[in-house]
Formats: sequence, C-alpha cells, structure tokens
Amino acid sequence: SGAESRNTLYSAFVKRSPKYLDPASSYSNDETPYTYNVYETLYGYHYLKRPYELVPRAAASIDPPVYLDKQGNTLPADAPGEQIAQSVYDIKLRPGMRYAPHPAFAKKSDGSYAYFPVAAAELQDKYAIPDFPLTGT
Repeated sequence: SGAESRNTLYSAFVKRSPKYLDPASSYSNDETPYTYNVYETLYGYHYLKRPYELVPRAAASIDPPVYLDKQGNTLPADAPGEQIAQSVYDIKLRPGMRYAPHPAFAKKSDGSYAYFPVAAAELQDKYAIPDFPLTGT
C-alpha cells in the first residue's frame, strides 16, 4: 500500500535468486533485470524514434565492421556476403569507463596488452580468471 507514490519497480522472479550476475554466464530471463542494473550495455535503442534507432551507451560510437575474405584481406563495405569470411568489430569505449579486474584488460609495463594476442597453448591450464596472474580494469 502506498508504493505507487514512490520510485518502486516490481518484477516477476520465478527462482530463489539470480544464479549469475556475470552477463557472459547469465542465461536466465530472471537475471536480466539484475544484470541490466549492474552493467552498462555497449549499445541500446532509442525507443521513441520510428523505426527504433541504435545508439551508443558504453561504446563511444557505432562504427561499421571491417570485412575480411578467407585470406584475411580487407573487403569493401559493399562486398557480397559470399565473399565475407570474417567481420571484425572494433568497439571504442567511452573515455573513463572502468570494469572489474579481468585478464583481458591486463597490460605490461610498456603499455601493451599482456594476453593479446594469446596462443592456444597458453590457455591449456586456464579455466577461470584467477588462473591468470595479471588483471587490469
């Protein structure tokens, strides 16, 4: 009683609690309201425009992909789909964005990334984040 006059959100949740708060591991619709309130998505939609318009959120901008053929050569933006072997998205984040410590962000003293590129052999005994000695934000 009286909750309608306050900033209150009611949501159905069929399980006891969220199993995962990591969006990479989360797979349940019940977890979505939690992860959306914890993590900023790269992109979102401007729902008041018709048709809906994709807008950057954590991303600094919406940049087109670079298309590559089977040999790794860059293709033009209007290349036919059957020639495209890979689409590469380089997503620049808004300045000042910070994330929880993770090996993907680990850097060496010279500023280069510690685990990029990483060879498959280097991942043989790695199963979880603590398996990597270095992390960054």
